[in-house]
Amino acid sequence: YFFTKVGGTTTFNSVTTEKYYWTKALEYNLEKNAALEKTAETTVEWDWTFKTSVIYNYSYTGAIKSITLPKGNYKMECWGAQSGANPQGGTATPGKGGYTAGTIALTASTTLYVVVGSKGQSSTKVLNDAGGYNGGGTGGSNGIGVRNGSGGGGATDIRLNNAGVLNTTSLRSRIMVAAGGGGCGGRFNTPDHENVCPGGYGGGLTGGYVVPTTNYTSNVVTAGSQTSAGLTVSPAVENSYPTAGSFGYAYQGVHEAYGAGGGGGWYGGARGYGTGGSGGSSFISGHAGCNPVNTSTGAHLGAGKKTTYNGVTYAFSNITMIDGAGHLWPSTSSSRGSLSQMPNPNGGYYSSGYGHNGDGYCRITWTH
Repeated sequence: YFFTKVGGTTTFNSVTTEKYYWTKALEYNLEKNAALEKTAETTVEWDWTFKTSVIYNYSYTGAIKSITLPKGNYKMECWGAQSGANPQGGTATPGKGGYTAGTIALTASTTLYVVVGSKGQSSTKVLNDAGGYNGGGTGGSNGIGVRNGSGGGGATDIRLNNAGVLNTTSLRSRIMVAAGGGGCGGRFNTPDHENVCPGGYGGGLTGGYVVPTTNYTSNVVTAGSQTSAGLTVSPAVENSYPTAGSFGYAYQGVHEAYGAGGGGGWYGGARGYGTGGSGGSSFISGHAGCNPVNTSTGAHLGAGKKTTYNGVTYAFSNITMIDGAGHLWPSTSSSRGSLSQMPNPNGGYYSSGYGHNGDGYCRITWTH
C-alpha cells in the first residue's frame, strides 16, 4: 500500500548497495480526477544482478560429493594430490599435484559429482604403502624390510556420473581432472638410494618422471598421457612386476619391487621398479591438447574435441593447466610452456616451480 499525489508519478527504487537490486525503477501514475482510493495489481519480472560470488569448496573426505547447479556461469578449479613422502630419513621429494581451471556456461540445471583425491601413504616398512584416494597407485615393498616406495597421489576431478570412483562409465564422464603426483622410490641396497628417486610430477597433458642416478637407471617408465597410461619401457620387467596404470588410475595391485606408486589422473602414471613412480595426466574438456572419450564406448574423439554426455556438450573457456612442477600447458597448444605460479587453494600462490602439496582440493565459483 502507498499514498500518492493525484497527477503525479510515484517512483520506487532499489538500493544498489544491496546484494540484489532492481536494474530499473518501478513507476506508477495516478491520473487527474481519479478516485481518492485506487487499487492496482501489477506483475513485474526483475533482472537481479549478483553483487557477490557464490563459492563451493571441497576438501578430501573419501567420498563422492554431488551438487546441483542452476543455469549460470561457473569457474571450476581442481588441485591433484601429492604422493607419499620418505619420512624415515630419505630426502627424495614426493611428486606434487597438478592444477586445472576454466569457466563454463551451464544452460540448464546440472548435477555434478566432485571427487577429491588424497595424498599417498608415506614410506614405511610394511608390505605396501597405499595410494591416494581416486587413482593413486600402491607403493612396492623392497622385500628386505628397510624402506618401501611411497604411494602415489590421487587425482581430483569433476564428473557427470557417480557409478563409482574408479568405475569405467563414471571415469569417462569426467570433464575436468587435476592429476596426482608419483611416489618416492624405496631403498634398494645402498644408503642413498631413497635420496635419488623422487616422485614424478602430476600433469599437465602428460605426467612427469625422474630417472634415478644410481641403481635401476635403465628402468625408465613413461607417465600418463592423453591416450595412454604410464608403464615401464622394459617388457621383461613389465611381465615380472606389473607397473602399468589404466584409464583413470595407477597400478593398484600388491607387489614387491622397491618402486613407488604412480599418480592418478585422466590416465594413471606407472609404478616404478626400483624407482619413483610417474605422475598421472590432467584433462580439461575444451583444451586444444586434451583428448576426450566417447562416454558410451570409451573411444578417443581426438585432440581438442569436447566431452558430450547424454546429448549435452561441456566445454570450458579461460582455461589454465599447470603441472606439479609449475609449468603452464597453454590451452591452445599440446606443448609444455614456461613456468607459471600455481594458485594455492588456501590463498596466494605457490613458489615458482612448485605444485600442490597435501590432499587434493576443488573449488566451484558461481560468477553469475
